[in-house]
Amino acid sequence: MHNNPSHLWAQTGLPTDLFCLATRMFLAGALLVHPASTALQMSQAWRAYVAAEDSAPSFMFLLDDIRNLVVGALLVLIAVWIAFGLRTRVMALLAAAIAITFHFATAYNPLTVTSETLPMLLTLIAALPLIAIGGGRFSLWRGGWREIL
Repeated sequence: MHNNPSHLWAQTGLPTDLFCLATRMFLAGALLVHPASTALQMSQAWRAYVAAEDSAPSFMFLLDDIRNLVVGALLVLIAVWIAFGLRTRVMALLAAAIAITFHFATAYNPLTVTSETLPMLLTLIAALPLIAIGGGRFSLWRGGWREIL
């Protein structure tokens, strides 16, 4: 018999698989909060620049928008992969890394939780069980770590 912890979790049956499915859906939803709020903020900022005819957006404003678009596209891609259960552990690990990086890069005081950092902290909390036990039986790709390491 295997001593792999993920194999032991896999033997517990349907409740664990339903937990994994619910966690995957929650994590996918939490990952989609950041791109949606960023897109809303960007559209409001661009409308303000269009309304003020005498000002043009600064170069730093454009770089910030490009960064937000790239991170948002990456989070949407990860959310889709997690929702379908494609490489769930790897995608959850990537989501957790982005969440930690985003929290420490944007938080004025990293030890406090603000409305901007709350979705990323929820992402981190939801990613931890998926990293530990995987995506469950309802995943499209159930390879685990054995094909990656």
